[in-house]
Amino acid sequence: MANGGFGPEYQLLSLAGGPTGEQAVDLYLSRRTQNAGTDWAWPEGVLPILTWGCGMYAAVDCHSAEGMVLMFEPNPGDPDAAWYVETPSLEAWLTGYIEDSGWWVAAEAGEDYDDMQPWPHARDRA
Repeated sequence: MANGGFGPEYQLLSLAGGPTGEQAVDLYLSRRTQNAGTDWAWPEGVLPILTWGCGMYAAVDCHSAEGMVLMFEPNPGDPDAAWYVETPSLEAWLTGYIEDSGWWVAAEAGEDYDDMQPWPHARDRA
């Protein structure tokens, strides 16, 4: 189908080589090793799929049957409050993109999008 280069904002990352600069698998592996043993350790099985800029990423929880999409938002500076559930499944996330109804559409329109629930499993999976 495609190897990244489409989607909201900065577009989906390629899996391994492709049209975008960052690559999902390489980014996952570097985050896992770079921050290992720290409060900012990247959770096991959470594959970054898109950068929102400013250090923020959308990532798929590959350990969930539905492919839950998470948001990593490190900017407030608290590693215990950096992970949120964007959508319960990758299918719902992609539908939001196709239908132009994802949270990012509301955010661009100036609407509040702080309705994301915290994802409490980051430390357990680090």
